[in-house]
Amino acid sequence: MNTIYKLKKEINNLERDRDNYRDRKKDMNAQLNDVEKRLKENNESLIGKLLEFKPYVDTLCGIRPKSPVKSLDYKVNIRKLDSDANIEDLREKLIDTVLDSLDSQGRKIDYYTAANLLTTIAQSQFTLFSGLPGTGKTSLAKMLGISLGLKNRFLNIPIARGWTSYRDILGFYNALSQSYVSVSSGLFELLKYLHMEQKEQIDGALSIILLDEFNLSQPEHYFSQFMEMADPESKRELSTGDPDEPYFIIPEYLRFLGTLNQDESVQILTPRLLDRAAIINFDEFESDYEFLEFGTWLGISINTVRH
Repeated sequence: MNTIYKLKKEINNLERDRDNYRDRKKDMNAQLNDVEKRLKENNESLIGKLLEFKPYVDTLCGIRPKSPVKSLDYKVNIRKLDSDANIEDLREKLIDTVLDSLDSQGRKIDYYTAANLLTTIAQSQFTLFSGLPGTGKTSLAKMLGISLGLKNRFLNIPIARGWTSYRDILGFYNALSQSYVSVSSGLFELLKYLHMEQKEQIDGALSIILLDEFNLSQPEHYFSQFMEMADPESKRELSTGDPDEPYFIIPEYLRFLGTLNQDESVQILTPRLLDRAAIINFDEFESDYEFLEFGTWLGISINTVRH
């Protein structure tokens, strides 16, 4: 009897312990569920705060928002000249082709004006179209890019007021993110491609960069690195500040066009810039425009174009 009693007592104790463990398990499961719930809530809150501060962190690190950007194709077909090609015939054909293209785009100019424009662009690193607003400076520059078949090798950059350094037009190297942060002008991408052409010794076609409203900001501030390239002794190297690509080699076939407005809203050009640029005044563009005056100033013989 004592043995049976002891066994029953032991069974009761075990059942009581079992019930206690079950209750403890329920309590622990409830605590675990509560912890998981709070962790989930805290995690969602932290993610929300991270997303809120992410744009500021990216800005400090120089990281731009990733978006699908289609890379531009800067290649254009280049026709090799035959050794026995008649240069005079090719020159006249080029001028006539440009005239026909401008005419199809609704812009009519005479033969000698077209010859003047092409000659000036060919012989000058910087060509400035000057005149009052509305005289067609920008539109003619864009039409010339189309007429010459430059496609993406013609880049139009509208200048903004308040630009003070090359960073405003090109970009800068961010040491925090260890990457180059280019601006939306597209200049960095074009110069990078032209630099690649120089490194790989690829025959490149003419490329023109149009700086619209050129003197809306002081060119000596945002354009200083490019100005010395008009000097014959220039190495034509543009510093980037990027340790991986410290400089770009600027090819000889890159030309700059600038449009100048003659009103009170623009900056006065300095002698340093004027000494390096050819200026074409649009207010004097007439059908009987005398090329001889401009050709003499540029050191160009009128017979060179006419014949």
